[in-house]
Amino acid sequence: MPPMAQLLDIVATARKYDHGSGVSEDEWNSEVQNPLLKLARNTSTHRQTLDMHNVKTARIEPASLARSTLPGRVVDYVIALNPDLALKYIYQIVEPHHPCPPQSNCHQYRDQWPHEVVDGWKPQIAIWTGAWLRRLAHIKGNSNGQWPAFPLLIAQGHDWHLLIVSKNDQMTIWEQVDIGSTRSCFDALKVVAILHWLMDWAERVWRPWLLSSPD
Repeated sequence: MPPMAQLLDIVATARKYDHGSGVSEDEWNSEVQNPLLKLARNTSTHRQTLDMHNVKTARIEPASLARSTLPGRVVDYVIALNPDLALKYIYQIVEPHHPCPPQSNCHQYRDQWPHEVVDGWKPQIAIWTGAWLRRLAHIKGNSNGQWPAFPLLIAQGHDWHLLIVSKNDQMTIWEQVDIGSTRSCFDALKVVAILHWLMDWAERVWRPWLLSSPD
């Protein structure tokens, strides 16, 4: 259970921002959504093996991984596996010229300004996720076969949504599911509970799959 005082502060800030305060997207992001993500990660049973990173300035490298050019930032934060010795070993085999392995992202989060056109982010997310999957296929040595479905998180103002991405012969992004909001403590607790469940999935499903042999 997350500390209720912290949750109340987040909800109070969100309500203030929702009543004509004229704050920017970045302020909503940094003062509401970022603290809620941190609260979930810090109260997770996997907080020692997972970390959260700001990737607002990240770019797809090499650019050849992307089939189209991205107009700007796509993903704001990622929840990543802290690399253990096994992950470091795998990475050093496939990327011998890079001594430090990247932390393997298991959840990607995108903040969407409430007044933007909702469908505007879909092509960008598809380009980013496709490039990330091609990068993983290189590291994993397996571009075909069965991959575990994995989550993408979208926040639009108060509202949080979960998208599920599957990859077999091609990538499919399934329609979003509402998982809660910051309109009330009850709804914010639902978001935290889903985030805890996803972090548990990261350790029970995603890490073992990364460490498994290619099919």
